Amino acid sequence: MIDLHTWSTPNGRKVSVMLEECGLPYRVFPVNIGKGEQFRPEFLAINPNNRIPAIIDPDGPDGIPDRARRLLLDALPDGCGPATFRRRTAGLGSRDHLRLIATAALAGAPVVREVKARTPPATQWQCAEQDAEQRRDDVAGRILLGARRSPDPSLRYLRRWVVRRLAPWSDRIELTDLQRRADVAALLEWMGVETANVHLASASADELRPLTRRRARTWLAAATEQMVAATTQDHTDWCARRSEGGP
Repeated sequence: MIDLHTWSTPNGRKVSVMLEECGLPYRVFPVNIGKGEQFRPEFLAINPNNRIPAIIDPDGPDGIPDRARRLLLDALPDGCGPATFRRRTAGLGSRDHLRLIATAALAGAPVVREVKARTPPATQWQCAEQDAEQRRDDVAGRILLGARRSPDPSLRYLRRWVVRRLAPWSDRIELTDLQRRADVAALLEWMGVETANVHLASASADELRPLTRRRARTWLAAATEQMVAATTQDHTDWCARRSEGGP
């Protein structure tokens, strides 16, 4: 049974939603962040960055569920050495669902595979309840098959898990590390390329070109700045309502 250490906040509820959707049994251990319980030594031993929610699977070796361990072992290539298993944190979303990796060596080179809990996407709430899961699978399959990228032979889209390979030498790009505006522009350009790449799963190149043909070269950067301004204003308005006792 999984132990869920959390509190009654929007982020704190996300893991329980995932566990309910996956049908996994769990116990809740409240962590009152209003009283600073996330800084207690017993919680820091579970999650050193003092953030809720945090989950532990006492039934799995080293907290790794048996099913996830088997999927990781099956995903590793033949001939690999002994595997090491650990939890993975990658981005803010990793605090909200389980991500696990296995690392091993093959002919002296590192090999990495990941399994992560499959959480309900936004498409599930757009569909009628009776056909939500079928349409969700159709959307996921269409994107995976239609996107233009090197195929991942390890990719498996299961009912409760997603299995995939990871590049062992990949490094996350931190926005704070981008010192020059040219670096930011290059990053935004490739973000646009990848967005178009994913859209090719549901539209042809001829359908996409008219959407960008008449746009200025800096349209993505300008759209990003508008989004930042709108988000900042929304936060300002929310803070003002909170100070007045509103929701």
